[in-house]
Amino acid sequence: MTDGNMIMSVAKAMELLQLLNQTAKPMPLTELVQKSGYPKSTVFGLLATMRAYDVVTQTADGKYALGLRLFEFGRQVERSWDISLVARPYMELLTQRAGRPRDAGGHGLFRRIYRHGSGRKGKNQRRASRLRG
Repeated sequence: MTDGNMIMSVAKAMELLQLLNQTAKPMPLTELVQKSGYPKSTVFGLLATMRAYDVVTQTADGKYALGLRLFEFGRQVERSWDISLVARPYMELLTQRAGRPRDAGGHGLFRRIYRHGSGRKGKNQRRASRLRG
């Protein structure tokens, strides 16, 4: 996934985040250096920058882990999704695989879909109330 517009320092930072995500446990600087193949000074500088933005945190014993800011980013992405649009292709595929006829409304496995307020004024989400048995 490289092209002429890629900024290498950002790509290296993303690779460090991927390493931290894959291990699912805090990692010491030496292990991040070894697994990434980048110089210690580069890894240290990237981690220091990401710590400043709370994307990475450092434990009391000096190891590095994913930071809370990533959780906040993920929650924002989740809030921006219309789950019915994301789920619909998968539900239609399940309907086809199950060999069940679509209902008269054309909603496949869904018995009814209705709108409900999401708690934010002017925003609605679709919710499937019940699946066919």
